[in-house]
Amino acid sequence: PAQMKWLIDYQYVRGLNLLVAGCYPLSTDDHHMLGERPHFGPVDPLWDDLPKFHRYVARLGYLLACGEPVIETALYYPVRDIWATKSASVAANTHDTLAQKLFERQCDFDLIDDDLLADPHTRVADGLLSAGKMKYRTVVVGFTEQMSPRSRERLAELERSGGTVIRVNKVEDAAQALQQATPTVSLERQAPQQCQLRA
Repeated sequence: PAQMKWLIDYQYVRGLNLLVAGCYPLSTDDHHMLGERPHFGPVDPLWDDLPKFHRYVARLGYLLACGEPVIETALYYPVRDIWATKSASVAANTHDTLAQKLFERQCDFDLIDDDLLADPHTRVADGLLSAGKMKYRTVVVGFTEQMSPRSRERLAELERSGGTVIRVNKVEDAAQALQQATPTVSLERQAPQQCQLRA
């Protein structure tokens, strides 16, 4: 339970507010018991405690969803490149480096992708990309060859309206390019050079 809570807290403090729990077994008969680990069902010794954990996760998600958004930076997640091209490792490495450099610069960010950029409810006006309550003034884009044409149009629209799109194709250019990104807070003791993102 402590490790489960740590994993939820680790993700939720970074902006998640909804968990869709999967891996519930379709059956506890015969070989189905061996096919899934961990096995969430009455045979799990933690089964009786799971309702408390679920209430915690639901309440935490609700409270976080009630907050006022203050993040004005979005990082484009190149999922199409990661799945579809021979340059997948370049796209993933550039993305991860940009995320690390944004953390080091004290810039909170949300991940966005082609689905959000192409959504007809996503709007651009007055230098802001608006999606629901979120309003992004800056969008950071790493190496990508597969960004949808609609996403490219939306980012060009953001630039024309006064917003900022930071494009970084090479890892070595990340730190310099991100000088344009505005830190969310300014703390005297900055983030360490390498955040340990392990459980």
